[in-house]
Parts: sequence; C-alpha cells; structure tokens
Amino acid sequence: MPSARDPETLFVLSQKVIVDFLTLPWRSRNQFTFEISNRINSILSCIPASLIDSVVSGVIEEFSRLKTVTEGGAAELLLKAVAVPQLQVLDCRTLVKLGYVSDEVRHGFQYTIAGLIPSLRNLVQLSFSTHKNEFTLPVCDDEVLWNIGCNCPHLKSLNFRCCNHVTDEGLKCLIPGFSDSTGCKHLEELYVFESSVTEKGVTLALEHLKKLRIVDFRELCTSLILLYNKCMTNGSRLLEDGLKITHINNLGVCRPAQKLQFDQKIVRICQILCPNLRNLKVRVTDFDVAHLKKLPSLTAVEFVYNIGRPLSPGEGTVNFLTQYGHQLSALTIICNLFAVELFVTIGDNCPNLKELWIKCNELLCNPEWVAPVSQRIVYTHLESLYVRIGETEDSECFLPSEVLVYILRCSWGLKSLQLIFRSVSVADTWFDSVLMEINTGSLEKIFIAIPGSNCNYSAVMLSMETVESIMIHCPKLKVLGNLLVWNVTRTQVKELRDWITARNLDVLIVYRFMKIK
Repeated sequence: MPSARDPETLFVLSQKVIVDFLTLPWRSRNQFTFEISNRINSILSCIPASLIDSVVSGVIEEFSRLKTVTEGGAAELLLKAVAVPQLQVLDCRTLVKLGYVSDEVRHGFQYTIAGLIPSLRNLVQLSFSTHKNEFTLPVCDDEVLWNIGCNCPHLKSLNFRCCNHVTDEGLKCLIPGFSDSTGCKHLEELYVFESSVTEKGVTLALEHLKKLRIVDFRELCTSLILLYNKCMTNGSRLLEDGLKITHINNLGVCRPAQKLQFDQKIVRICQILCPNLRNLKVRVTDFDVAHLKKLPSLTAVEFVYNIGRPLSPGEGTVNFLTQYGHQLSALTIICNLFAVELFVTIGDNCPNLKELWIKCNELLCNPEWVAPVSQRIVYTHLESLYVRIGETEDSECFLPSEVLVYILRCSWGLKSLQLIFRSVSVADTWFDSVLMEINTGSLEKIFIAIPGSNCNYSAVMLSMETVESIMIHCPKLKVLGNLLVWNVTRTQVKELRDWITARNLDVLIVYRFMKIK
C-alpha cells in the first residue's frame, strides 16, 4: 500500500502561515486595494532572505488561484506589494491562470514592472513566461528588458517565452556594451522560445554573453551557423575556446523539417563551438546519427526521424549506440517504425541509461517474440520508461508483455512507467504478468493511456482489479492514471479517491480528458 503523506516541514509550514497572513485581508474582502499592497510590502521587507522568495511565490500563486483581478489595477498593486530589495526570484508564470485580461490591464502590468525593476537589483531568476494567447498576463517587452539590462547585474536566468513584444533590440539591452545598459554578464539561461527574437539576435547573445549554458531557441543551430561564419570571416577566440552551451534544441516551429536537419555540416560546427554539449534535441536521418560520434560529450539525446527515407532508426543509429551508448543517461526516439529488436540493442549498449522514451507510429514485433538468451544484465539503472505507439486514439498495436519484462526485470530503481498505446491484448492478466516480474518497490508513477484524445471510456481494458494490485505492490506510488480510459466507472474512481483521503495516502488519481501527442 502507498505510504501516508509526510508531515510538512517547519520551513513549509512557516511559509504557509506567512502567506495566509498576508493574503487574508484581500481574501476576506475579495479585492486588492492600495492599503493591502502597502501592508504586504512592509511585512515582506522584514522577512529573512531565506524565506522571501518562497513567500512571494506563494502570494502570487494565491493571487492567481483566487482570480482576484481582471480590472482595477490589482495586478500592478500585486507587483508593488512583492517588489522588495532582497528578492532574488520573481516568477510571474502563474498569472496566466487569471485568463483573459483587457489591454488596459496588460499595459498597466507592463508599465509597472518596468518601473519596479530598478528596485530589484538582487534578482537572480526572473520569469515572464506565458503561452501563445496574447491576452493574458504576464507580459514583457523591450522596455522591460532595457530596465533589466540596466539594473539586474546578478541575473542568471531570464525567461520570456511566448512574449511576442520582445525583439532583438530588447535582447541587445542584456549585452554589456550595447545601447546604454550595463547588461547581464552573468546570464546562464535564456528562454526566448516563440518571442519575436530572431536568429541574428540569438547569435549576438551567444557571441557576447560568455556564460550562457542554455538558450531555449528552437532553431539554435541557425544561430550557431551564423556565428561560425562570422568567426571565420573576422577571426575570433570562440573558434579556440568555444561556447559554454550545454543544450541544443533545433526541433524548430514553422520551418520545413528539411531546413532543420542536423546534418554533418552542423555536427562539425557544434564540435568546434560547443565542446561542452551534453543535451541534444534534433531532427535527423539515420545517416546523420552515425556522425554524432564527433560529439563525445553527449549524455542525453532526442532524435526525431522525420526527414528523408526511411523515417526510422537503422544501422546508423545502431552504430552510434554501439560506440557511444555507454555515456548516455537519457535517450528519446521519435519515429515512424520502431523494431522491437532495437530495445535489445539499447539494453546491450546503454548500461547507464536512466530515461528511455520511445514514440513511434508503429511497432514492428513478432507475436512470438522471445527475449534473447544472454548472461548480460540490462537496463539496471533505468528510472523512467515511456512508450507511445500509434498516432491517434483509434490506432491499434501489439506489444507482448515479455518485451516490457525484458526491459524492466533488472531495473531496480524504476520510478516511472508510462505506456501510451491501445491494444486488445492489454487487460488485467496482461499487466499483472508484467507487475509480478518487475521490481515495483520504487515505482512512483504508473500512467497507462492511449495516444491522441483521451476521452474514450474503456479504451483500455484494465479494471479495478489492476488498480488494487498496483496499490498493493507499489508502496511508493504517487501518481496513477489515466483511469478515464480504463474499464472503471466514475463512481469507482470517487470511492477510490475517498478511500485514499480517509487514509491520508500520498497518491494522485488522474481521471480527466487530455490530449497526448
């Protein structure tokens, strides 16, 4: 049976008490006034630095949860309330929960945050990340970035994902020596995904912000090519010293897949400019994968096979895994066809693998598949296994339980098992045969669903019998789902949740509509 919820630590309890005390006045009145803002600011100014970041985060979360404001300047008053000099982390992402807000509220928020940045000189982490909806909070523009560049010299992480009003001109304000700002020379993480920043702007940031490790720009290789060509033309020590970049995501958004191919030319540029490269997410052909042996520092890779033919891993992938699989801790393969024999190749050559994600449209597997007879113990360090087969909720597939047992039988530290596919063979006896053969002592998450829209009741023929078996054999279970597509009723799920609550068990039961790509 899963364990009971652990008592909250004194630190967490203290934080909650302070947050409750600060938010009580507006929760009782259901409005956020100037007097309440000043009161919160005065109290926060006296809170120790070790508590201030978590307390401010709690106040913003509570503000977002209660949806206290859409009009009346309350969002600006909230910012003024939490803007205290000792603050190091300001994360405004939860404000998207407020939903649609008017242009007046958005402009007021933007104007206010720009004016408050000069008082937040100790900021180390700042996030304005939102989503694709332009009518939500938070917002960020070039003026805000100019204030950040002038007043936040200690900033290490800046996130303005999906902020469409941030352009290359704003990004320049973060670079020392550009415009009239001092810049953020200690910046290590920059998240610019789906903003209005271009490849040229990212190239400039890579060239001048020497400590950048992560740049969340999904066409990063284009910027690396521009930087390489510039270095070759003008001469630069970057060709000798390289960048500190450890992550490359070149999956792209709008361009045709062929324009994003991680081919031999780009591999050579990354070999020169990114000697510390650890994490790679790229679109490849099987032939391209064979050349990745020139990047010997890789420890985590995600290969998307959607360029050229065939759209699947083959000899090039096998060659790479055979030579460099021993250094991988995480492997993701997204393809059209995936042969079950590749599980054997991965197991034989990736002894240190902790995370394995396989997403394919079709699994090639002999119905009479038998695990190879070998003395080698495989997947001993695996902690997370994710397998998704099929494109839509109607896609049928076949996956013998023997395959899962082969992968997981020696995974002593397995924490997460996610199986996303639809098959008539999946039933209580099928999953029970897996559960009895693998180590379940460390399992924290079991998620069994179908690809596409998870709105089909009884699409997976697992009943309460399997639920009960999981609850018995997984003492560390934290998450179980998605029971909406299992062969269980809403009433059974309610009774299960009531039973968990009555025993104070630390388990989340997932039962909801969702879309899994």
